[in-house]
Amino acid sequence: MNVAGVFLWLGLFPGVVAALSAAIAAGSVRRSRRLRRAVPVTCRDLADMRKPPKKVIVAGRVNAGPGGLLTGPVTMRPCLWWQVDVYSTREYRDNTVTRQRTVHDLRRSGNAVELADDTGSVLLDGDVFGKVIVAAEDSDSSWGVTTQDMVEEGKRRHRLLLGRLRDADICDFVENRPLEFTVFEKRLEPERKVTVLATPVRHEQGWRLAAWRGDGAIVHDLAQLRADADKEARKNARFAVVFTKVTAVVLGIAGIAQVVQFYT
Repeated sequence: MNVAGVFLWLGLFPGVVAALSAAIAAGSVRRSRRLRRAVPVTCRDLADMRKPPKKVIVAGRVNAGPGGLLTGPVTMRPCLWWQVDVYSTREYRDNTVTRQRTVHDLRRSGNAVELADDTGSVLLDGDVFGKVIVAAEDSDSSWGVTTQDMVEEGKRRHRLLLGRLRDADICDFVENRPLEFTVFEKRLEPERKVTVLATPVRHEQGWRLAAWRGDGAIVHDLAQLRADADKEARKNARFAVVFTKVTAVVLGIAGIAQVVQFYT
Protein backbone atom coordinates (compact mmCIF):
# COMPACT_ATOMS: atom_id res chain seq x y z
CA MET A 1 0.00 0.00 0.00
CA ASN A 2 1.39 3.46 -0.90
CA VAL A 3 1.79 6.36 1.53
CA ALA A 4 -1.38 8.11 0.37
CA GLY A 5 -3.38 4.94 0.94
CA VAL A 6 -1.99 4.56 4.46
CA PHE A 7 -2.99 8.11 5.39
CA LEU A 8 -6.38 7.61 3.79
CA TRP A 9 -7.08 4.61 6.01
CA LEU A 10 -5.68 6.42 9.05
CA GLY A 11 -8.13 9.22 8.39
CA LEU A 12 -11.11 6.91 8.53
CA PHE A 13 -10.80 6.18 12.26
CA PRO A 14 -11.00 9.79 13.54
CA GLY A 15 -13.73 10.35 10.95
CA VAL A 16 -15.83 7.56 12.45
CA VAL A 17 -15.18 8.88 15.97
CA ALA A 18 -16.19 12.37 14.84
CA ALA A 19 -19.44 11.05 13.35
CA LEU A 20 -20.29 9.10 16.52
CA SER A 21 -19.47 12.09 18.74
CA ALA A 22 -21.63 14.33 16.58
CA ALA A 23 -24.54 11.88 16.81
CA ILE A 24 -24.23 11.64 20.60
CA ALA A 25 -23.94 15.42 20.87
CA ALA A 26 -27.09 15.84 18.78
CA GLY A 27 -28.95 13.49 21.12
CA SER A 28 -27.71 15.43 24.16
CA VAL A 29 -28.80 18.71 22.56
CA ARG A 30 -32.27 17.30 21.87
CA ARG A 31 -32.56 16.13 25.47
CA SER A 32 -31.45 19.52 26.78
CA ARG A 33 -33.99 21.28 24.55
CA ARG A 34 -36.79 18.98 25.73
CA LEU A 35 -35.92 19.74 29.33
CA ARG A 36 -35.90 23.48 28.71
CA ARG A 37 -39.14 23.45 26.72
CA ALA A 38 -41.01 21.52 29.43
CA VAL A 39 -43.59 23.84 31.01
CA PRO A 40 -44.31 23.67 34.78
CA VAL A 41 -48.07 23.31 35.28
CA THR A 42 -50.49 22.43 38.07
CA CYS A 43 -53.16 19.75 37.83
CA ARG A 44 -55.81 22.49 37.51
CA ASP A 45 -53.84 24.20 34.72
CA LEU A 46 -53.70 20.92 32.84
CA ALA A 47 -57.42 20.26 33.27
CA ASP A 48 -58.30 23.72 31.89
CA MET A 49 -56.07 23.49 28.82
CA ARG A 50 -57.51 22.65 25.43
CA LYS A 51 -54.09 22.05 23.95
CA PRO A 52 -51.39 21.63 26.60
CA PRO A 53 -47.65 21.80 25.85
CA LYS A 54 -46.06 18.64 24.49
CA LYS A 55 -43.82 18.36 27.56
CA VAL A 56 -44.85 19.39 31.06
CA ILE A 57 -43.47 19.31 34.59
CA VAL A 58 -46.00 18.46 37.31
CA ALA A 59 -45.24 18.16 41.03
CA GLY A 60 -47.40 16.46 43.62
CA ARG A 61 -47.95 13.39 45.75
CA VAL A 62 -48.78 10.00 44.30
CA ASN A 63 -51.54 7.69 45.47
CA ALA A 64 -53.37 4.64 44.16
CA GLY A 65 -55.12 4.99 40.81
CA PRO A 66 -58.03 2.99 39.35
CA GLY A 67 -56.14 -0.29 39.76
CA GLY A 68 -55.58 0.19 43.48
CA LEU A 69 -52.46 -0.74 45.39
CA LEU A 70 -49.95 -3.33 44.23
CA THR A 71 -47.80 -5.67 46.26
CA GLY A 72 -44.04 -5.76 45.81
CA PRO A 73 -43.31 -9.32 44.62
CA VAL A 74 -40.15 -9.66 46.72
CA THR A 75 -40.94 -7.74 49.90
CA MET A 76 -44.72 -8.28 49.82
CA ARG A 77 -45.13 -4.62 50.85
CA PRO A 78 -47.91 -2.40 49.44
CA CYS A 79 -46.79 0.00 46.71
CA LEU A 80 -47.96 1.93 43.65
CA TRP A 81 -45.27 0.71 41.25
CA TRP A 82 -42.41 -1.76 41.45
CA GLN A 83 -39.34 -2.81 39.51
CA VAL A 84 -37.39 -6.01 40.12
CA ASP A 85 -33.85 -6.53 38.81
CA VAL A 86 -32.50 -10.09 38.84
CA TYR A 87 -28.81 -10.82 38.29
CA SER A 88 -28.11 -14.56 37.86
CA THR A 89 -24.83 -16.36 37.20
CA ARG A 90 -24.70 -19.63 35.30
CA GLU A 91 -21.99 -21.93 33.98
CA TYR A 92 -21.69 -22.87 30.33
CA ARG A 93 -19.23 -24.82 28.20
CA ASP A 94 -17.13 -23.00 25.61
CA ASN A 95 -15.44 -25.83 23.72
CA THR A 96 -13.46 -27.50 26.52
CA VAL A 97 -13.49 -24.52 28.89
CA THR A 98 -16.14 -23.98 31.57
CA ARG A 99 -17.09 -20.31 31.84
CA GLN A 100 -19.51 -18.24 33.88
CA ARG A 101 -21.96 -15.68 32.56
CA THR A 102 -24.14 -13.21 34.46
CA VAL A 103 -27.55 -12.37 33.02
CA HIS A 104 -29.72 -9.39 33.98
CA ASP A 105 -33.50 -9.69 33.85
CA LEU A 106 -35.86 -6.79 34.61
CA ARG A 107 -39.59 -6.75 35.32
CA ARG A 108 -41.79 -3.71 35.96
CA SER A 109 -45.40 -3.13 36.87
CA GLY A 110 -47.37 -0.68 34.73
CA ASN A 111 -50.17 0.34 37.10
CA ALA A 112 -51.56 3.87 36.64
CA VAL A 113 -51.39 6.12 39.71
CA GLU A 114 -52.97 9.40 40.77
CA LEU A 115 -50.76 12.47 41.03
CA ALA A 116 -52.34 15.20 43.17
CA ASP A 117 -51.34 18.72 44.17
CA ASP A 118 -53.21 21.53 45.97
CA THR A 119 -55.27 22.30 42.85
CA GLY A 120 -56.51 18.85 41.85
CA SER A 121 -55.27 15.55 40.49
CA VAL A 122 -54.31 13.86 37.23
CA LEU A 123 -53.86 10.25 36.17
CA LEU A 124 -50.23 9.24 35.69
CA ASP A 125 -49.15 6.21 33.65
CA GLY A 126 -47.06 3.76 35.64
CA ASP A 127 -44.46 3.43 32.89
CA VAL A 128 -43.40 7.01 33.67
CA PHE A 129 -41.35 5.66 36.56
CA GLY A 130 -39.48 3.23 34.36
CA LYS A 131 -38.84 5.29 31.23
CA VAL A 132 -38.45 8.95 32.10
CA ILE A 133 -36.69 11.19 34.52
CA VAL A 134 -38.40 11.67 37.84
CA ALA A 135 -37.13 14.05 40.49
CA ALA A 136 -38.04 12.58 43.86
CA GLU A 137 -38.22 14.21 47.26
CA ASP A 138 -36.57 11.27 48.99
CA SER A 139 -34.47 8.28 48.00
CA ASP A 140 -35.88 5.12 46.45
CA SER A 141 -37.28 2.42 48.67
CA SER A 142 -35.37 -0.71 47.79
CA TRP A 143 -34.51 -4.13 49.10
CA GLY A 144 -32.06 -6.74 47.89
CA VAL A 145 -31.31 -10.35 48.75
CA THR A 146 -28.56 -12.78 47.76
CA THR A 147 -28.38 -16.55 47.98
CA GLN A 148 -26.00 -16.22 50.92
CA ASP A 149 -28.54 -14.08 52.79
CA MET A 150 -31.22 -16.69 52.22
CA VAL A 151 -29.01 -19.56 53.37
CA GLU A 152 -28.42 -17.70 56.62
CA GLU A 153 -32.12 -16.90 57.06
CA GLY A 154 -33.34 -20.43 56.42
CA LYS A 155 -34.56 -22.69 53.64
CA ARG A 156 -38.24 -21.83 54.17
CA ARG A 157 -37.69 -18.15 53.33
CA HIS A 158 -35.63 -19.25 50.34
CA ARG A 159 -38.44 -21.43 48.98
CA LEU A 160 -41.10 -18.77 49.58
CA LEU A 161 -39.09 -16.15 47.70
CA LEU A 162 -38.42 -18.45 44.75
CA GLY A 163 -42.11 -19.32 44.62
CA ARG A 164 -43.14 -15.65 44.61
CA LEU A 165 -40.67 -14.83 41.83
CA ARG A 166 -42.05 -17.70 39.76
CA ASP A 167 -45.71 -16.79 40.41
CA ALA A 168 -45.00 -13.16 39.43
CA ASP A 169 -43.40 -14.40 36.17
CA ILE A 170 -40.14 -12.67 37.09
CA CYS A 171 -37.86 -15.72 37.02
CA ASP A 172 -38.15 -19.44 37.67
CA PHE A 173 -35.29 -20.67 39.82
CA VAL A 174 -37.29 -23.43 41.54
CA GLU A 175 -36.27 -26.09 39.04
CA ASN A 176 -33.60 -24.25 37.04
CA ARG A 177 -31.31 -22.97 39.80
CA PRO A 178 -28.32 -20.74 38.83
CA LEU A 179 -24.97 -20.76 40.62
CA GLU A 180 -25.95 -17.58 42.43
CA PHE A 181 -28.36 -14.72 42.01
CA THR A 182 -29.23 -11.33 43.44
CA VAL A 183 -32.69 -9.77 43.46
CA PHE A 184 -33.34 -6.03 43.89
CA GLU A 185 -36.79 -4.56 44.29
CA LYS A 186 -37.58 -0.86 43.91
CA ARG A 187 -40.95 0.44 45.00
CA LEU A 188 -42.96 3.64 44.70
CA GLU A 189 -44.93 3.97 47.91
CA PRO A 190 -48.13 5.99 48.58
CA GLU A 191 -47.83 9.69 49.50
CA ARG A 192 -44.44 9.94 47.83
CA LYS A 193 -43.73 13.47 46.58
CA VAL A 194 -42.36 13.54 43.04
CA THR A 195 -41.79 15.99 40.20
CA VAL A 196 -42.66 14.29 36.94
CA LEU A 197 -41.54 15.18 33.42
CA ALA A 198 -44.28 13.80 31.19
CA THR A 199 -46.37 14.17 28.03
CA PRO A 200 -50.12 14.99 28.30
CA VAL A 201 -52.32 12.64 26.27
CA ARG A 202 -56.09 12.75 25.83
CA HIS A 203 -58.02 10.70 28.40
CA GLU A 204 -61.83 10.66 28.44
CA GLN A 205 -62.83 14.31 29.07
CA GLY A 206 -59.40 15.43 30.24
CA TRP A 207 -55.73 14.52 30.17
CA ARG A 208 -53.42 11.93 31.63
CA LEU A 209 -49.63 12.03 31.86
CA ALA A 210 -47.63 9.53 29.80
CA ALA A 211 -43.93 8.77 29.70
CA TRP A 212 -41.30 10.67 27.79
CA ARG A 213 -38.78 8.71 25.87
CA GLY A 214 -35.92 8.74 28.30
CA ASP A 215 -33.28 6.79 30.15
CA GLY A 216 -35.02 6.13 33.44
CA ALA A 217 -32.70 8.25 35.54
CA ILE A 218 -33.90 9.49 38.94
CA VAL A 219 -32.49 12.80 40.07
CA HIS A 220 -33.08 15.28 42.87
CA ASP A 221 -32.45 18.61 41.15
CA LEU A 222 -34.04 19.56 37.82
CA ALA A 223 -31.75 22.58 37.42
CA GLN A 224 -28.72 20.32 37.80
CA LEU A 225 -30.28 17.88 35.33
CA ARG A 226 -30.56 20.64 32.72
CA ALA A 227 -27.00 21.79 33.43
CA ASP A 228 -25.68 18.23 33.07
CA ALA A 229 -27.50 17.81 29.74
CA ASP A 230 -25.96 21.06 28.45
CA LYS A 231 -22.51 20.02 29.69
CA GLU A 232 -22.79 16.62 28.01
CA ALA A 233 -23.86 18.24 24.73
CA ARG A 234 -20.92 20.66 24.80
CA LYS A 235 -18.43 17.89 25.62
CA ASN A 236 -19.56 15.64 22.78
CA ALA A 237 -19.65 18.58 20.37
CA ARG A 238 -16.01 19.37 21.26
CA PHE A 239 -15.06 15.75 20.60
CA ALA A 240 -16.77 15.92 17.21
CA VAL A 241 -14.93 19.14 16.28
CA VAL A 242 -11.52 17.83 17.39
CA PHE A 243 -11.81 14.55 15.52
CA THR A 244 -13.19 16.32 12.45
CA LYS A 245 -10.08 18.50 12.40
CA VAL A 246 -7.84 15.46 12.85
CA THR A 247 -9.64 13.75 9.97
CA ALA A 248 -9.21 16.82 7.76
CA VAL A 249 -5.47 17.00 8.53
CA VAL A 250 -4.85 13.30 7.89
CA LEU A 251 -6.88 13.29 4.67
CA GLY A 252 -5.08 16.47 3.60
CA ILE A 253 -1.74 14.73 4.08
CA ALA A 254 -3.09 11.78 2.10
CA GLY A 255 -4.04 14.16 -0.71
CA ILE A 256 -0.62 15.84 -0.73
CA ALA A 257 1.08 12.43 -0.73
CA GLN A 258 -1.07 11.39 -3.68
CA VAL A 259 -0.10 14.52 -5.64
CA VAL A 260 3.61 14.08 -4.85
CA GLN A 261 3.43 10.44 -5.87
CA PHE A 262 1.68 11.37 -9.12
CA TYR A 263 4.38 13.84 -10.17
CA THR A 264 7.27 11.64 -9.15
